[in-house]
Amino acid sequence: IENVASRLYESGKAFGADHIVRIVGDHPLNSFELLDFLIEDHIKNNNDFTSLNRDKIAIGVLSEVINQNAFSRLLNHNLNFSYSEYLTYFFTRNTSFFNVKLLDAPIIYQSERYRLTLDVYEDYLMLEKLIKNVLTKHKEINHQNVLEEMKSNPELVKINSKFKQKFQEKDLLNKIFKACTINTNEKN
Repeated sequence: IENVASRLYESGKAFGADHIVRIVGDHPLNSFELLDFLIEDHIKNNNDFTSLNRDKIAIGVLSEVINQNAFSRLLNHNLNFSYSEYLTYFFTRNTSFFNVKLLDAPIIYQSERYRLTLDVYEDYLMLEKLIKNVLTKHKEINHQNVLEEMKSNPELVKINSKFKQKFQEKDLLNKIFKACTINTNEKN
């Protein structure tokens, strides 16, 4: 199924899940410390969608927690789900329909916008060196050890810092926003 929202909804339904944790495949160093933080707030506050403000965290450590019922409600709207790869916006652009919570990461996990995603070959080269360095120094890969290595190794950061994420291109972003914004006059 090309519709990511439908695929996640159907998976949750098949397993009787009340909530879905979305971790994308191009984020190999996803922060489980931050994920625990998100899940706790999501459950405590009965959110439909919970994630982090992106401006103070590394690119590639972000997860999302989504209520299964929110998926059901989302899929009932007449939207262009061909852009559902960018699922975040289907919730964050529709806060009048969904209880969306974007949290600030705890200070200990805040950082520069290091590129810890895997989209281009240079990302692979940087991640390979980063993981080797972290395992050599700390024997364990966790969010703090990764950030410590990035802060102490500017040459490592330079390997892939010139690349921008595809969805930051203005034309694509405009298409995504148009596709995922629920018409407030729509009856459901």
